[in-house]
Amino acid sequence: MKKSSSHNKENNRLVCVHSYFYPDNSGGSQMLCDLSFCLSSNSFDVSVIASRKMRYDYDNALLNQEIINGVHVYRVWSSNLGRKRNINRVVDYITLEISLMMKIFQIVKAGDIVILLSEPPLLNIFAYPLIRLKKGVVTNWVHDLFPEVAVSAGLFSKKSFINRLITKLRNYVFKRADQNIVIGNRMFDYLVNIGVSYKNITKIENWSDGRAIHPVPHNDNHLRKDWGLEGKFVIGYSGNLGRVHDISTILAVIWKLRFNTNILFLFIGAGVGLNRIKKYVEEKNLNNVMFKPFQSRDLLSMSLCVADIHWLTLNPNMEGFIVPSKFYGILAASKPVIFIGDTDGEIARDIKRIDCGSSFEIGDSDKLENFIIQCANDPKYVAKIGNIGRQKFGELYDFPVAVEKFVQLFKEL
Repeated sequence: MKKSSSHNKENNRLVCVHSYFYPDNSGGSQMLCDLSFCLSSNSFDVSVIASRKMRYDYDNALLNQEIINGVHVYRVWSSNLGRKRNINRVVDYITLEISLMMKIFQIVKAGDIVILLSEPPLLNIFAYPLIRLKKGVVTNWVHDLFPEVAVSAGLFSKKSFINRLITKLRNYVFKRADQNIVIGNRMFDYLVNIGVSYKNITKIENWSDGRAIHPVPHNDNHLRKDWGLEGKFVIGYSGNLGRVHDISTILAVIWKLRFNTNILFLFIGAGVGLNRIKKYVEEKNLNNVMFKPFQSRDLLSMSLCVADIHWLTLNPNMEGFIVPSKFYGILAASKPVIFIGDTDGEIARDIKRIDCGSSFEIGDSDKLENFIIQCANDPKYVAKIGNIGRQKFGELYDFPVAVEKFVQLFKEL
């Protein structure tokens, strides 16, 4: 493992940099909150630099500086143009990048392990020279690969100058970082293929916290009653549904099952994909779909356990660039998993290995419909594969398993 000559092993200072932090409840923020709070209670001096905004709440600014559960939180200004137009998002990202760089330069000291997450997109490119200047240790925690994600989403061309420039600079940073943490095997292989040394890549899968997310029987789940779901077989989706997700297959199944009054599709979250589903449901006047906003973290177990089975999706051209982290929360809740995407992809392989659900190619709505009907008619089978998922989750993807890997890595850096 490559060492930074300036790093003192006795120095236990960690500086984490990301777009969002507590009380924001988006996926990357929750991961960072879990890890930073835990490491802070395990003899690490942890600081976090993030935006004053939350992903889905642009109106309320958070405190510039505070200590939360022992973590020193520094929040920085950015513009507030919103997400309705791409140019607005670009400006918001640029102003956030500038503010983050200023704060990095201000607080990073020699020997600090600086953990750069994947958002905002160009973070590691701009931060790398600053951290080296400050004699810090550069660690990329790669949740998704930019610009590959943007190209796959059609935001710009693979042959464009901007893509080639960003890719070249990003690869330079990956190759020269002290460590790159990836969240899947295909992402690991991708970094190796672009020239990053094996010894500078560590795979640590995302996780859920098995103490915070646990199975809740339907009879003990007041949300089932509050939302009028008693007696229904519920197919759930929880989280952001965006440009990298397929919705065509699930829409086809929703349409096929529109007259089945026992089966209901529940969406908890937000995103452009979810907005398209809402529009479709309104246009078709469907009554087998329900929408709810993001629920607070203290209700996470109940909101996940409202459903009998969950589905998630990833466009095949995103494989190796993203791993849907909601998979681990579904396992923690002891719920079976439906995956729509590449049936040889990262999550599909895990589902097959664990035997906790089933995977379907995009467009294969007939097989998916049949599987859902089978599950609705066989609650014992649903409970069985849900329990298998929970058991394997405890062995492979529970929070303490991941923390142990991070602690070992940071001790070696």
